[in-house]
Amino acid sequence: IMRNLQTKDIFSMARLIISLNLNDELKNKANKIDKDSRIEDIGYLIVFTILGKCTEKESEKKIYEFLSGPLEAKSKDIESMELFELVEKIIEIASIDKWKDFLSKASQLIK
Repeated sequence: IMRNLQTKDIFSMARLIISLNLNDELKNKANKIDKDSRIEDIGYLIVFTILGKCTEKESEKKIYEFLSGPLEAKSKDIESMELFELVEKIIEIASIDKWKDFLSKASQLIK
């Protein structure tokens, strides 16, 4: 069971970004995004930026808690989920076109 991303997820994601001290790093990455950027490249950029900051156990727990919302699962279940299953579920949450549109608009707000 999953649900589409909702407005409340934006605030949850914003709190996660702030708590992981990712603000400046993501802003610098967003400045490198242009209209011709491929969604896959943007996704890799964001995922690896976040993963790079997730070395602390507390950060890991915060990410599980965030994902528990859209995936409608307990954070402990996400922690033990098979990696490829998790990736597939994340991809199902929103279409690539929706993500590309959202990231494009979000990057304009950051600039």
